Order: sequence, then structure tokens, then C-alpha cells
Amino acid sequence: MTLMAVAGWYHVLGTHLGWHVASAFATIVLAASFEELAYRGGLFRLLEEWLGTWLALIAPALLFALGHLDNPHTTPISALTTLVAGVWTALMYVRTRALWLPIGAHVAWNFVMSALGLPVSGLSLNAALVTATMTGPPSWTGGPYGLEAGWPVLIALLPVVGRLARSSIAAGHVKAPSWRRERAQATQPGADRGNRLNG
Repeated sequence: MTLMAVAGWYHVLGTHLGWHVASAFATIVLAASFEELAYRGGLFRLLEEWLGTWLALIAPALLFALGHLDNPHTTPISALTTLVAGVWTALMYVRTRALWLPIGAHVAWNFVMSALGLPVSGLSLNAALVTATMTGPPSWTGGPYGLEAGWPVLIALLPVVGRLARSSIAAGHVKAPSWRRERAQATQPGADRGNRLNG
């Protein structure tokens, strides 16, 4: 947003305060919580136990992106950014092994964009604190879809995703696929002896 303002593309026209903001915020919290519980808390966790962390990132992120394709003004950049955002929030879960951070990040993104008077994923979430307009090239500003359809957000997300991945590895929170874990257990010292005793 600082980049957009410095470039002279983001223009605040006036304030737009009201009780509707509290109602909109509650809706944003519920919607973001549902999406994170479904995609990261549910589907990702199930797939991770089977496929391991890295492969499990793919399907929930794809479904998350596909779920936004029907939104107004969708573009290839917005679809790719949403896909990367799905990986981003999943890695937040991997790093913390808790859903509070991905839910909080999701809520914060949606609310702040809406509060600044901008569309969020092509939608008006009715939480604007200001009346504003965005001019400038749509490939940068995202146009009517919102910032997710602009290159700056996609470019900014990539190093964050990389940092989260490295941090998750360093913390020992990355899981191997189930078949690798089973093979590693079978080759541990004493495994054959234990199997013979159990047999």
C-alpha cells in the first residue's frame, strides 16, 4: 500500500465510518476461520500424514485457488497469488502447528484491504473505514480484483514462503511421507529383533 501511495495511485477521498464495520469484521473472521479450518486444519493435515508436508501443500492450495476463480474480475495473476497464499498460510500452520497464525493473517489481510476501501479478491467486504480509489496499471494495482491481482503482492509473498519453509525445516516440523517413515522405522536398529519377538 505504501508503494501504491508513493506512486500516486491510491487516493483517499474521505472517511466512511459506521456500525457496518463491526458487522463486516465479524463476517470476515468467520469466513477466514472457516477457510483455514477446512483447507489447512482439515484437508492439509490429513494429506500431510499420508503424503508428507511438501506434497500435501499442493492439493489444498490448488483447491483454495480454484475456489476463488468464480470471483469477479479474476486474472491469471490473481489465481497464482491465491495459490501461493494457500501455501503461505499452510506453512504458517507447519511452522507453529497451530491455526491461530494462518487464521489471524487471513483475517488481517481481508480486513485491512477492505478497511482501506479496496476490493478483496474481487469482492467488496463492506468494512471500509475510508472511501478510496486506486488508479495505475492493473498489473501492479490489481485493478478491480484488488491487490492480489498485482505483481507486487505475488513477488512479496515468494520470499516469505521461502523463509517459512526454511524455518519449518530448521524447527523439525516437516513430515516425511508415510511410506518413508515406515521404511525408516523398519530399518532402525533392533527393528528386526522386535519383529521376531512379536512374531
